Amino acid sequence: MADISASILVAMHIAVVTLSGRELASFDAEMTWGKREICERVERLRGSLLRSARLVCESTVLSDQHTLADLDLTEPATITIVIDVHHADVLLTASDDHTAALLSAETGERILALVGHNAAVSCVAMTPDAALVVTADCTGVARVWNGGTGDCVLTVRAANEVSGIDGVAIAGSRALFATASMAENAATVWSLESGQPVRVWHHPEVRRVGISPSGRFVMTVSFGGGQMLWDLDSGDCVRTISDDEITLDVAFSRDGELMLLAPLEGPAKLYSMRSAECVLELDHGNAIAFAVAITPRGDMALTVAGDGVARAWSTATGECRLALVSDASIRSVGYSCCGLSGIIATGDVLGEVRFWCPDTGRCLGVAVAHAETVRCIVGVSSAALGL
Repeated sequence: MADISASILVAMHIAVVTLSGRELASFDAEMTWGKREICERVERLRGSLLRSARLVCESTVLSDQHTLADLDLTEPATITIVIDVHHADVLLTASDDHTAALLSAETGERILALVGHNAAVSCVAMTPDAALVVTADCTGVARVWNGGTGDCVLTVRAANEVSGIDGVAIAGSRALFATASMAENAATVWSLESGQPVRVWHHPEVRRVGISPSGRFVMTVSFGGGQMLWDLDSGDCVRTISDDEITLDVAFSRDGELMLLAPLEGPAKLYSMRSAECVLELDHGNAIAFAVAITPRGDMALTVAGDGVARAWSTATGECRLALVSDASIRSVGYSCCGLSGIIATGDVLGEVRFWCPDTGRCLGVAVAHAETVRCIVGVSSAALGL
């Protein structure tokens, strides 16, 4: 667990600091404030972190129903914010059972069920703090959810009912999200505030979409061949990575420096976004990779191949470090910086999510997350927020 302490001065001024002494926030508090009012004034304490925060004053826990006045403070006191890592480090899953879910990466517990789609949820994305979640289905509907409460805050139709949505991405830094529809031959960037389209690119058979950490660039990946980098402000194509490979899936490192592609033919390929050159090939033998992911630090590439096996590869050497075999065919893979060592998660055709040690490949646990196939897994971690 990560603990954060807040010192209350005589004038009810609160300074929120980490245990190491780094100050996170400083503000005047009113006696009517409760847990939410205090937490909302700590920058970046949102989404799964806000939901998992516990406020303790001496032996009293400040719940959602209590205020500072209930603590009967007559002199300066100290409030400690405790982050429950079981709920701070989460995995987002999408399934053919028409739902998405937020799971604890530590325990496998379902924290939130996102219910509202009328078809299989084809793809999902979330902000680094899990404050906002985007889900999309096979009938062309995309929904934006509050990651802390599970409320649907926005619904857009990004494609017609036959076309469906094949890829989504989100850039919380610029309040934008993007959708890709292969049948519509279009990638669209939407405003998270208004739900209106901001930019549309017509890219034949575009299957996946990604947004750079700054929100400045958008990458579109085509099933028919070609990966193109677009400037969101100007709308211009600034780089073409490849124009002839049919691609099944793509993943980007958190810093936007690496891109991992799963071509229809041949090995998976790791590209440097700076040079637009392939730096590694990950050979699966006779099997073809169709789902990929990259760890936040970019040190490990994760793939799922047609043989139903998930693999972990070193991005430094291209060595296959782990081969993960489940009781049922694996269809999706993700990673969360859970605790100090992190965790690999795989989803299978039975709706189960398995958690694996990235060092040894040992299965740490199994969660029945969905009633049908887990199509997609995305990981997030409080460690990325510097808390």
